[in-house]
This record gives sequence, C-alpha cells and structure tokens, in this order.
Amino acid sequence: MKQIYKITYPTGKIYIGKDSVGSYRYFGSPDMQVINQDFATLPQSIHQDYTIRKQILWESEDCSEAQLSAKEVEFIHKFRSNDPEVGYNRWPKFNKQAPNVTIEENPMKEHSVQVTQVVSDITCDICGQSVVKETQKSNMANLDNFTEYARLVAEFGYGSKRDGEKFQFDFCEDCFDELLGKINELKAQQMS
Repeated sequence: MKQIYKITYPTGKIYIGKDSVGSYRYFGSPDMQVINQDFATLPQSIHQDYTIRKQILWESEDCSEAQLSAKEVEFIHKFRSNDPEVGYNRWPKFNKQAPNVTIEENPMKEHSVQVTQVVSDITCDICGQSVVKETQKSNMANLDNFTEYARLVAEFGYGSKRDGEKFQFDFCEDCFDELLGKINELKAQQMS
C-alpha cells in the first residue's frame, strides 16, 4: 500500500512524506538537525515525555511512483509544510510570493500535479547574500541561466588526496574580489 502521511511533532510543526510500501515504522527523512534545534527550545519536561503523531492522508494500492511523488508535493503545498514556520519539508523550496497550489475538485476529471523545479535565487557561499538583484528576480521566472556572479568549481581526479571529490562555490562580486586578493597574496608569498 502506497501512502502519503503527515507527521506532527511536539514542536507543533509537521512533515509530509510518502511511503512506497506502507510501513508503520517509517517516519520519513526530515532534517534531524533542524528538528533538534526546535526541540532544544521546548521545556525539559517535554524532552522526557513526548508523542509524535503519524496520520495517513492518502493511500493507493496501484498508483505509480510518479503519481505518489506528485501526490506528496500536492500535500506539501496544501499543508504548507515546506514553510519553515509550519513544517520540516525543505523541498520544494517555499516561496512566500508563490500562490498555493490548488486542485480543482471534479469527479469527472482526473487531476495531477506536475512539478517543475526552477532556480529562484542564488546566494553567495561566503556572505550568504543573494547575488541576484531584486529587479532581476521579479523579472526572471527561472534563474538557471543567470551568470552575473562568480562560480568556482573544483574536481579532484582519482588517485589524488581528495579522490573523486567535487566542490562548487558561488560568490557575489565583493566576496570574489576579496578571495581574489587572498589568492594573489598567496601567489606573491610563494614567489618570494
């Protein structure tokens, strides 16, 4: 039995997930670090005695994995569990400006949600600020082809100390200039 479930934590926040086999012991894969941070704010008495509730919201014996995934996204939007104030789902990324997805009820039509993932912002890996101007964010539906920032990609080949590791960093222009200055300092030190 394939299921969509809702987990309610003592923090008051929720998590929506899918289960392809209908296991009663499965509680999804929310970010435990985020949950632990919220738990740390609760009174000590709750740390010692708490209940986590699992509710089955929807189930099917014969839906496909794609249909199950679409249903999961539908319920994430319905319950806003991807809003960090409401829940622990971190995908699809919550966007306060985007309207909630609504499904029209009509018994004569079968509906499905089709998810298109788009890049809605790019942040600097040093200062954490957006590298995209607000005017550009509002005028571009997808920032996937946005290139007005610095990107550093490092890939290590097999046999190196970092065998097969890949790194990717995005920088705003100010942080890139600062990083470039540090690189030039190191180069100057090596040459002297």
